[in-house]
Amino acid sequence: MLMRKLTGLVIEIDPIAIVEQRIRDMQKKSADIKKVMGGCIIRSKNDIQNDTKEMRNCMDEAQVSERNGNVAMATIQKRQALRLKESLDDQLLALKNSEMWFEKLKKLEEYANLTIQDVTNEVNIRKKTFERIRAQHKAFKSVMSIVKGDPD
Repeated sequence: MLMRKLTGLVIEIDPIAIVEQRIRDMQKKSADIKKVMGGCIIRSKNDIQNDTKEMRNCMDEAQVSERNGNVAMATIQKRQALRLKESLDDQLLALKNSEMWFEKLKKLEEYANLTIQDVTNEVNIRKKTFERIRAQHKAFKSVMSIVKGDPD
């Protein structure tokens, strides 16, 4: 009994408390995944908007340079716009894939939440059962104490 109490001070030995901690961990991980994926998608959309504006600016500057007779600067600006266009194509494909994976993760999150809810319900039932058994045991010990004639 003493060893169990000493062990209980260092580590959690109550199985219900351990399962409850696991439930809290699952909920936290679910929220973290959602936050990270949402942040990546938002950041990608912002990058795409910024690169699109920069590409348009390069094209406008190239046209202005051509009108002013600065062919070298116009060529550089057109090349930069072409690089940005290729980059945008890659970013759009990556965004599309990210959104697809995010949708799949949302479905998995739904299943995970159902699992968490199911485990929570099971733990609550087990807690009630444990408390009922504990109360019954306490009553039984009291009856046995009376039967033995123990003055306590």
